[in-house]
Amino acid sequence: MDSVADDHDGDRVPWELLSALRDGLLDEGTAARLRSRAAADPHVADRLAALDRVPQQLAALAADAETADAVPPDVTARVERALRSCPPPGRRRWRRWGRR
Repeated sequence: MDSVADDHDGDRVPWELLSALRDGLLDEGTAARLRSRAAADPHVADRLAALDRVPQQLAALAADAETADAVPPDVTARVERALRSCPPPGRRRWRRWGRR
């Protein structure tokens, strides 16, 4: 077994790895193995489907701005400070799970 896609049961494949697959952040070999796992393992496929639903669910929450609660100013300020303190996004190298 040479990757996380092969090393774990479906319930142990990290959500972060599945999210990286969905976002196109994995190298082709790892992505292919993980897609193969999803085709063979219903639990992994269900987790990927759940990730696919997130954007639609978030969009539904924002669809009606009139009924949405206002974000408190202190929360907005904390989020803005946190975002300014973060380094710019980049491609993350994924460590191969199961290898030491």
